[in-house]
Amino acid sequence: MQDFKIFSKILVALTIYHIIIQCYKCMHLCGRNQTCPYKA
Repeated sequence: MQDFKIFSKILVALTIYHIIIQCYKCMHLCGRNQTCPYKA
């Protein structure tokens, strides 16, 4: 059960990291366009 908690934390961290990377790419490509689907 402890392993599952650790795994879920890692999964959440990776998901957040992925969204940040996608938003950065989108903002870079679109010149900080407000239509970025990953906008916070």
